[in-house]
Amino acid sequence: MNAPSFTRIFLFPLSSRGGAVFLLVCTGLLTLASSLGSIGPRDARIYLFAAAAVVAARYLYRVTEETVTGSERAPGFQVDDWDEAGLDLMRYLGGLLVAFLPLWVLLLYALMEQRQHLEKRDFQTALGVCFLLGTAYLPMALLLNGFTQRFATAFNLGVGLRGIRTMGADYAFVCIYFLTGNAAWGLLTRYWVWETPLGVNFDRMTASAVTACFALYVSVLQMRALGRMYRKHHDALGWTLGNDA
Repeated sequence: MNAPSFTRIFLFPLSSRGGAVFLLVCTGLLTLASSLGSIGPRDARIYLFAAAAVVAARYLYRVTEETVTGSERAPGFQVDDWDEAGLDLMRYLGGLLVAFLPLWVLLLYALMEQRQHLEKRDFQTALGVCFLLGTAYLPMALLLNGFTQRFATAFNLGVGLRGIRTMGADYAFVCIYFLTGNAAWGLLTRYWVWETPLGVNFDRMTASAVTACFALYVSVLQMRALGRMYRKHHDALGWTLGNDA
């Protein structure tokens, strides 16, 4: 498999009009969701975040699927492609749930029973370890749920760990890709977006738009890396789209 140039890799999200439209639409939705306050008895941000999540999950899985088939361009952005977008969102959320399950359990325990634990160094260390381990398993969780088209295939740790061993150094590279990209997004959110006043103002909307666009851009690159990794190791893995791994 020929290695593409750095420029082609970096500009992949903009390699088609569909990729640019995806970035524009989702960035707009997330910017509004991050800037608006509560409107009336219902919070409008919930609907904006939900719409962005559905669109993003569908498109990101299409990036992986089309990369597996050999495409080197970002997928198109077409309305008739979203019939099963909700199912893609469930599979994506399922991957996040499984990969970070120990983290969710610890946070739920702390928030419901022992909130003071969040201030303890040992507990924070445990959260950090769970986050790192979750990030290490997340690419596999997303692959398993995506290519078997099921919500919780990622719970099959035996298949997942065998797949990680099979892909070896390539999987380690993708993990670093996910870790650095997600860490950068988290830092931008915490130290830029959250430091601006809430509301429709220049500072908040600028910070939200740049952070959202960065996160989406990196996510497209991450899902492309997943697709290329799977394509390279397809025969060794023996998975089939739509079947149990």
